[in-house]
Amino acid sequence: MRLTRRGLLVGAGVGGGLVVAWSFTRHRAATPLRARDGELAAGAWIRIAPTGVVSVAAPFCEMGQGIASLIAQVAAVELGADWKLVSVEPVPAGADYGDAVLAAQWAPLWMPVGARFASDPEGSIARRYATTHPLVVTAQGTALAAFEQPVREAAAAARAMLAKAAASQWGVSWSDCDTRNGAVIHGKQSLAFGKLADAAARYNPPGTPWLRAEPAKDSSAA
Repeated sequence: MRLTRRGLLVGAGVGGGLVVAWSFTRHRAATPLRARDGELAAGAWIRIAPTGVVSVAAPFCEMGQGIASLIAQVAAVELGADWKLVSVEPVPAGADYGDAVLAAQWAPLWMPVGARFASDPEGSIARRYATTHPLVVTAQGTALAAFEQPVREAAAAARAMLAKAAASQWGVSWSDCDTRNGAVIHGKQSLAFGKLADAAARYNPPGTPWLRAEPAKDSSAA
């Protein structure tokens, strides 16, 4: 079955409303998914090891509702990863993982006077609260709405950095490269993510990473 962003979003919309339980942790330190020697990290969300394994941060509680798999699929599609090499890694609560959507929905709890001013998840009040009072929590089906965009942006940034590393070896423009099945490709040339991770870490991502409109053709994430 071909994986599409539309299909993911529809599936999340059907199941997300059923997730009403939540869990908290006492972690407060902002500890993003950091790269070790030879690894590539993109923001606080994506890490690629020399083995080719792609780790995706999971700042939520997986209780069988499938959100961990869903976020991993979002990352895999955007990155052009080999789905068999994608994993999720629980991370502690921190400013990098604030859920502004949930903060806005819960505004009457933490801001009972004037809650309407914090009801917009894109507004500065909800966003500030989410980053200064981070929680590892899954409630009211907000995880995809809160985290899809930053995960996609991190995956797109990693894709660009990998493309730059491969293009440097091939003597071509990185913008002419693509990713598929866990490798950067240009014509008949191909280099696996794992072999590029160390070199890719030396490059800066574009200021505004290009996001895919649809999954890459023949991606093993499909």
